[in-house]
Amino acid sequence: MKKTNPSTKSPKKTKNNHTFHNWSDTVSKIVGSPYWFLFSFAIIIVWVPSGFFFGFNDIWHLLINTTTTILTFLMMSLLHASQDQWEKKMDRTQDREREEMREIRKHLEELEKRIK
Repeated sequence: MKKTNPSTKSPKKTKNNHTFHNWSDTVSKIVGSPYWFLFSFAIIIVWVPSGFFFGFNDIWHLLINTTTTILTFLMMSLLHASQDQWEKKMDRTQDREREEMREIRKHLEELEKRIK
């Protein structure tokens, strides 16, 4: 797989990617908060009694099933983008740490040679 040079990307595409990743990070923080859990719980609390209005029929089930399916699809896409970005940051951090360890090891070997 050929890697592309980031400098050759069009500015609009890079800006769109940056905006999308910022948005996915924000959504990830919101969805991971206790407030999102409370919001989700509140939706269920409102949905259950709405069954009396809809008569606990297929529309009532369709309402919650469609809503949860769409939200799940969107959330998984956004969370995957956020996770992918986080993994790339971790890879860069590990690469830097490996390089620093090589330099430290090289320096220690030089010190051992001086001592002997």
